[in-house]
Amino acid sequence: MTDFENILYVSIETGDDANRGVLTEPLKTIQAGIDLAAGYIADGLAESVDVHVAEGLYEVNSSEDGSISMTDGVSLYGGYKSDFSERSISEHETEIVDLGTTGEIVSAVCYSEGVTALSVLDGFTIRGGNIDTNNGWSIGIGMEGASPVIINNKIYAGSSPVTGISIGVNIYNGGSPVIENNYINGGTSSGGNTGILAFTNVSGIIRQNDIFGGSGGNATGVLIMNSTAQITDNSIIAGSGVLTNGVKVSGTSFATIEANYIYGGDATEWARGVYLSSDSVTITGNTISGGTSSGYLDGIYCHDHSWTTIRNNFVFAGEYTGSSDDDPHAVYFNGPGGWLYNNTLVEGLSLYSDAVCLNGGSQPKIENNILFSFGTVGGYCIIEYPDNEENANSIKNNVLWDRAGSTVFYHSWDENNYDDLTSLELAFSDASGNTDEVPLFVDIDGPDDDITTMEDNDWRLTAATPVEVKQGGLDGIVEGWGFNTDYDGNLRTNIVDDPNGPTNDDAAGWSMGACEKD
Repeated sequence: MTDFENILYVSIETGDDANRGVLTEPLKTIQAGIDLAAGYIADGLAESVDVHVAEGLYEVNSSEDGSISMTDGVSLYGGYKSDFSERSISEHETEIVDLGTTGEIVSAVCYSEGVTALSVLDGFTIRGGNIDTNNGWSIGIGMEGASPVIINNKIYAGSSPVTGISIGVNIYNGGSPVIENNYINGGTSSGGNTGILAFTNVSGIIRQNDIFGGSGGNATGVLIMNSTAQITDNSIIAGSGVLTNGVKVSGTSFATIEANYIYGGDATEWARGVYLSSDSVTITGNTISGGTSSGYLDGIYCHDHSWTTIRNNFVFAGEYTGSSDDDPHAVYFNGPGGWLYNNTLVEGLSLYSDAVCLNGGSQPKIENNILFSFGTVGGYCIIEYPDNEENANSIKNNVLWDRAGSTVFYHSWDENNYDDLTSLELAFSDASGNTDEVPLFVDIDGPDDDITTMEDNDWRLTAATPVEVKQGGLDGIVEGWGFNTDYDGNLRTNIVDDPNGPTNDDAAGWSMGACEKD
């Protein structure tokens, strides 16, 4: 083949699977393009082959003749005009639709063990099947032990209404995929729906995606189980259901959750922005809302875990919509504790709520944070449940503030309330440097005057903020915290004429809260 240049062509309109797959003789089906490309690679004619796919609707049936099955070294690129003269993903939609309705696990696109980053999937709309089998799984893209690059796609799980599960991207049993710049929707199910699920020894990179967990069951945007993940710069919305989580990390997992917008969903029983029941998780530089719930609500929920690092985040507990006394928490610790450094933490909208809740013997370090409530009767900066026995490891250099001026800074359940700084710091041997000065934010509730819509709130400090807040924090470099930047990436205090941020030559310490302002 003198006209083969490591590119094959597929067109549902003009192709024929008996053709050679060159520009003047395109193939008709995507699988035919993959198989022909795999043959060239197996014969040593190419290390990798790109398959260009023209606009149109490409149907598969995972219940009968199978899903699209990817091969290492073969990449698919959609979004081409029918004559391949130009490429535009938005103007020339290339759609893969699974017509499968039965089966235990059905996927529109599948990757098997051994597929590497030489395999790229770029520029497709992918829709999973609508399953009517009991306990069936509808999956947009499924992979086992594979490490492809999934980029610039729209990926939808289908529906699985009969006690089933729907997943946009399902990653299982090893592999290190890169999932970047996609829209991913977890579909609709009666059991559980998830945007991205990674479980059992997966090591993945999830960045710059727009992820929606789905609706109908227990909805989760990103679920990491017994795996490792870098979750960076995504917009993650849990969806709606009984239990909803923006990001959930469980089992023996290690994760970095950085620079994301995370919304915990709309739940009838429990909504959480981030749910941790795992070890070695770092949460940094995120904007997080617990969402809305008529039951429980948490911005970050840490349960039965080892120490977690939470720093430089804006966290809002969420909006309670029920009629009982359930209390939202911006950060909830139930277990050993964590490092809570330089966050801006806001209680939820409810009669009872708090910025930080301690339970189960938790002993976190709470330092350099802004903790504030809304002035409700049961609004607290910090609360401890009865079995915690006033065990906070450290409460240092925080802003403790109530918008109505009448908060209880620290509430020890059924025992003591501390409503002034003197009594609080006398009660705890490792409490000092806290202030009740009012932090002045650029726009506390955004242009819409609604603090529950986190996207437009600006909780950066203004220049008029009292110096105790702007310069009253501990210096994390001296303390050995392992970071020296703020939410925006600006260097923290004591940096003279920093080109990336403020000049801090007169500062006594870091600013409190997520952003530096001194």
